Amino acid sequence: MLFQFGWFREQFCTVLFPYARFQSVLMDSSSIVVGYDAKRGEPRGKASDSSNGDCVDCKLCVKVCPTGIDIRNGVQLECIACTCCVDACDSVMTKLGRKTGLIRYDSEERLLGKTTKLRLFRPRVLLYAILVLGFSSTMIYLGETRSLSDVNIVRMAANSVPYTVQDPVNGIISNQLRAVLSNKNDFVDSYTFTIGNKCEGCQLIVPMTPFPVEPHQTQNVPIFVQFPHTVLHNGEHPLTIDVKANVSTFEKTSTVVLLGPE
Repeated sequence: MLFQFGWFREQFCTVLFPYARFQSVLMDSSSIVVGYDAKRGEPRGKASDSSNGDCVDCKLCVKVCPTGIDIRNGVQLECIACTCCVDACDSVMTKLGRKTGLIRYDSEERLLGKTTKLRLFRPRVLLYAILVLGFSSTMIYLGETRSLSDVNIVRMAANSVPYTVQDPVNGIISNQLRAVLSNKNDFVDSYTFTIGNKCEGCQLIVPMTPFPVEPHQTQNVPIFVQFPHTVLHNGEHPLTIDVKANVSTFEKTSTVVLLGPE
């Protein structure tokens, strides 16, 4: 914030912010913009000369512009539509006893005198309305149907021991996993871990079953899997772990690979 408002200032709008670039692509000659009525204002000059237009070239519109542009040169990328130039110009017109609105919100077509009608309903506006409605509906649907629980089962850190031989005589091996449980509900939910696929002799060891998680909290759950070496093929065995919530309707199956000696 200090960088933006203390030093970078108007350059943030003209260099970094994407709004102006999107706006220039979306607009057409019927779009409502802050514009200068050149037909009425030109030629510029002293108010005492009747041959001049309404613009007295006081340059007050340029002085008050936060991005330093001259709105009389037409619609520009740097314009943020703050309408400071409108207020400044209207104050001058009021003092001179002239009609306000030399700089105003209007379409390019009307500012150039090509038409007197303001076309609000046109194919471009209809297309944008349909797109906005589609995106909004999609966001609402995804928000309403999203799962309020989530789990991700991974192996421990890469520098940890991939497996441990618990019982060399009987060939019992242990793998340590980590389950990241996320509960986005407004109530405490508990989760049960079970082995999903066929794994004869495999056993899950969880600190607590079912494992409770407070609302809007994420918990790391250490999981140990003990299994006989006979289930391994080339030192590996895919294992599916089913996670089911006891309060909500959340269910998810995760697959991990058990490791052991070849």
